[in-house]
Amino acid sequence: MATVMEEIARRCEKQKIYNVEHGITPETVRKGISDILQSVFKKADHVTVKTGAEDMPNLVGKELKTHISRIEKKDETSCYQP
Repeated sequence: MATVMEEIARRCEKQKIYNVEHGITPETVRKGISDILQSVFKKADHVTVKTGAEDMPNLVGKELKTHISRIEKKDETSCYQP
């Protein structure tokens, strides 16, 4: 643990020297959570896959994983095995 603390102090000192040499004044980033989320959503790729089921047109996250598990279980019990 002491080694880690020494490394952190070394890096901190190195960063301070760099900042002084380049006229940088560190500042806290001030963004609202909604700003951050909007930028993430704008950059992300979005794909919508139709399930064919009217009661669950779009699935995401845990719902999607559950749906895939159900399909895989049905597949295991079917007669067709490639």
